[in-house]
Amino acid sequence: MISISGPHIDDIVAYVDGNTIDGVTYKYVSKMGIKALFETDCEDEDALVEKKALKKDLKAQFPALMLYVQKEG
Repeated sequence: MISISGPHIDDIVAYVDGNTIDGVTYKYVSKMGIKALFETDCEDEDALVEKKALKKDLKAQFPALMLYVQKEG
């Protein structure tokens, strides 16, 4: 599971949920405050986070926001 934390999290969820970014599809699971959780169809989520494709895509879409992307659990 991947978490994204930051401001305007509802906008982030709307953008990421169901979207395929760099060959990985994200499905919204839950939100707690400024943190949202997503399931992915990726087998190696550690490598996914290190590759930073999701974070780069989010920075392109939301350049003014400070966002954190990390693996949960």
